[in-house]
Amino acid sequence: MDHYLHLAKVYDEMMVDVDYGKWAKYLHDFLVQNGAHKLFEAACGTGNITFELSRYGYDITAGDLSAAMLSAAKEKNVKLCAQIRFVLQDMRRIETAGNADAVISACDGPNYLDSAGLEMFAKSAYVALKSGGVLLFDVSSRYKLENTLGGNVYFDETDDTVCIWKNTYESAENALEMDVTIFARQGELFERQQESHKQYAHSRSDIEAALKSAGFDEIAVYDCFTFNEPKADCQRLQFVCRKD
Repeated sequence: MDHYLHLAKVYDEMMVDVDYGKWAKYLHDFLVQNGAHKLFEAACGTGNITFELSRYGYDITAGDLSAAMLSAAKEKNVKLCAQIRFVLQDMRRIETAGNADAVISACDGPNYLDSAGLEMFAKSAYVALKSGGVLLFDVSSRYKLENTLGGNVYFDETDDTVCIWKNTYESAENALEMDVTIFARQGELFERQQESHKQYAHSRSDIEAALKSAGFDEIAVYDCFTFNEPKADCQRLQFVCRKD
């Protein structure tokens, strides 16, 4: 089941306030430090980070499990005359044509994986990387999912779309249940559609354990968009993992 079947159509409208250029520049700084050129992006969504990174001249293959999100990305690929290779792929089972200099995932990709899935992602990324390659990914922190998003309702509106997110944090699973209602303009009327999403609140220690089990020895963690050590109330964690 494609959980982004309806949201994919309005995703970019709902995320218009995100500074993808700044986000890509942050990742670019790490990529330059590690001499990366050939990239694989997991959980690329509609390609917003992908296209910004492509401006730096990277050779990019990008995958996502949602056919609807990939369809939106491919449409932009044509309009922008970009040279991105988009593939339908599960981030737990990364396949690349030769080893990549870097595997990246931006904007919550691993949050959609349970503990077993997180371990699969880490091992799959490790295998996909060349020796000396780097894995870059971020997650919304447990603090954010439980205390910032959990128990709250969010409302986004444009001229043609209304999106309502109702969030419930399940402590037993350490997971955020998101019930999404979309009203999308169809001529003079609005069509109602609903989707459900789940994000898992992985602790930093659990993520580091999964990475070490996969083979990563060099692991750095930052308060995302900075190079600072994360504090207890950090909203997003950035992981930088190097393969020996």
